[in-house]
Amino acid sequence: MGSPRKYPAELKERGARMVLAWRQSRGRVDGGIKEVAEQLAVHPESVRNWLKQMHVDAGIRAGLTTEDKARIAELERELRELRRANEILKAAAGSRSEMPNLAAVALDRMNAIVARLPDVERSENLAGCYFLVRRKIFAQLATFVDPRGQPVTHLAWRPDPAEREALLAIGHPYFSGRFHDRVGRIAVLIEETTDWDEIAEFVTGSYRLAAPRKLTAQLDAEDAPRGRVCRSSC
Repeated sequence: MGSPRKYPAELKERGARMVLAWRQSRGRVDGGIKEVAEQLAVHPESVRNWLKQMHVDAGIRAGLTTEDKARIAELERELRELRRANEILKAAAGSRSEMPNLAAVALDRMNAIVARLPDVERSENLAGCYFLVRRKIFAQLATFVDPRGQPVTHLAWRPDPAEREALLAIGHPYFSGRFHDRVGRIAVLIEETTDWDEIAEFVTGSYRLAAPRKLTAQLDAEDAPRGRVCRSSC
């Protein structure tokens, strides 16, 4: 049995709107699926699914929105890449089960950085871990194997576009890849000379881009300088 045919998003939206228009013109709350399917030369079940998805995206019915599905698909692709990289890492590391030293240092440093950020969660994966706020990834720590067979650790985050371009212009230790380009991230190679104060600023900035306003306001309040308590002798 062949895989389901993929239709362009424009056709899906058009088909769903045609069903709604068909019903509105006749004062009905159902029907029109078969008629629209015949006009578009597609299977009626496809049109039915397009209409359901439109209702989900509009919040009329429960389910995964188109944006949620795209995000899940992106994460699944990244997971496949991480699994392949993990197999290479296992082969290179042999029987050693401990994290490479720089990876352990990076994890300790990142835990300290995110400890002051409100409502952060850490999610483990095959190559390292994600740092999330309200289910949105704002940083990723991962260890892979370089072409020489050596484990290397890097940290990825999402800066604003101007900062991203400036860091990429610097070059080493900053870099990007196809996946990072797609989601607007940048990565830094973790080394013994890594400036963790600078990394803390980058990670906090990425957190601010992902977090809801309520949490960024909470962070701002915590960062605000405390006024001096004036006693009677002031």
